[in-house]
Amino acid sequence: MTLVRRRQATVVVDGRNATGETVRLEARQAVVTLPLGVLQAKFPGSGAVIFDPPLREKEDALGKLAMGPVVRLVLQFDSTFWENSSLMGNGALRDLHFLFTRNPVFPTFWTTMPLRLPLLVAWCAGSGAAAKARWSQPELEQEALRSLSRALRLPEPALTRHFVRSYFHDWQADPFSWGAYSYVLAGGMGAQSSLATPLFGRLFFALEATQSDAHHATVHGAFHSGIRAASEALESSQQLS
Repeated sequence: MTLVRRRQATVVVDGRNATGETVRLEARQAVVTLPLGVLQAKFPGSGAVIFDPPLREKEDALGKLAMGPVVRLVLQFDSTFWENSSLMGNGALRDLHFLFTRNPVFPTFWTTMPLRLPLLVAWCAGSGAAAKARWSQPELEQEALRSLSRALRLPEPALTRHFVRSYFHDWQADPFSWGAYSYVLAGGMGAQSSLATPLFGRLFFALEATQSDAHHATVHGAFHSGIRAASEALESSQQLS
């Protein structure tokens, strides 16, 4: 999506498909699901979407919300070694869900429980994530394993023998997101509800940043925002008929 034009009776959206071809869609209404970081991006910056007319009604709300930086690295192992008492001794963690530490590099890890898969997610947010903005995946991987080794009190060589590979996506540098998920700035009470408010019966907003019920910054928050926006659009469509 590159341009959204709201007209008196329709909404016209210009964009490109997966092969780079220009695509134009036209409908009576549109549900905007762009992440907060994209809505805040300014043209001609990468990933910016132009609204015609501009979203003046949303400027105040957009100025009171921010996208937070997060580094999330999925670590794949050859087994769920943390459950193995022969390796971990009395420190075996059979029912591990979350592992919280005071390590500033990667303070949080979690498993795929209740599925017992050989995967651990290393997570860091806020200033700790911002400080890693230019780190390469191998550097992140090394520090995540080092942090996990300390947290489990397992020698790093013993840990790395079970390590297979890591998976990483740089959300901060992704022009389709420009960040991980939203948070409210000081003085921003009401900004989420304001951002969620439909415009002129034509534009409806579904993104986790519109959730004011404590479910923002979550997948289920984004999902429920879509249900809410779709319901608003359907109700408004009946009034337009």
